Amino acid sequence: MPTQCVHCGSVGPLTSDHVPPRGLYASPRPSNLITVPSCKACNQSASKDDEYLRTVLTLKAGAGSHPDARVAAKASIRALQRSQGVRFARTFLRTVSAVVVTTPSGIMLGRALGYTVEFERLGRVVSRIVRGLYWHHEGQIVPSGHNVGAIFEDTLKEMPSTERQDLLSKCVDPLRNTPMHSTPREVLRYRYQIAPGAAPVSAWLLEFYEDVRCLALLVPDPPQ
Repeated sequence: MPTQCVHCGSVGPLTSDHVPPRGLYASPRPSNLITVPSCKACNQSASKDDEYLRTVLTLKAGAGSHPDARVAAKASIRALQRSQGVRFARTFLRTVSAVVVTTPSGIMLGRALGYTVEFERLGRVVSRIVRGLYWHHEGQIVPSGHNVGAIFEDTLKEMPSTERQDLLSKCVDPLRNTPMHSTPREVLRYRYQIAPGAAPVSAWLLEFYEDVRCLALLVPDPPQ
């Protein structure tokens, strides 16, 4: 039986944490969702970040074609309308503005509403997902002294060309040759590769709702 929280390593009473967050699924939710052992503090403290992830993912244009995303988007809107969500709604809506929509080749299609994403908050959820998936596949928690860095596809596009190509060739392209895994209803699909002889150092390619992609690197903390 698991005796440690996969997120902080604490020993004690444990709860079940869903990987990815259960709010990304439409009801009725599948009975075979991935769960990992988590202390109550880690589980409860992540709820606002999980809600923010759901809001950002489900309001993205491409993700709306996924059945679970369509239903989850309605839940996100209801959450923004609730009285206890007023502060969150105001903070989120302040980032909304008109943006120019273009094709990958640069052809302007018109204007639409866009919003500024707090990638740091998304990164915290991705870190929990990767730690949970690592435990799910390897049966071990990520030891202290390691952290997860997340790079979303939109951020990758903004990187200098040489850095972007270097990251694609060294991390993303090799991951595309690894097996594809999926959570129920393909809410999250992912590939991963652990560095030979250097576990838990690993690279993870995550895809939410078949549209929003993220590269996550599980690496040692930098030396002081």
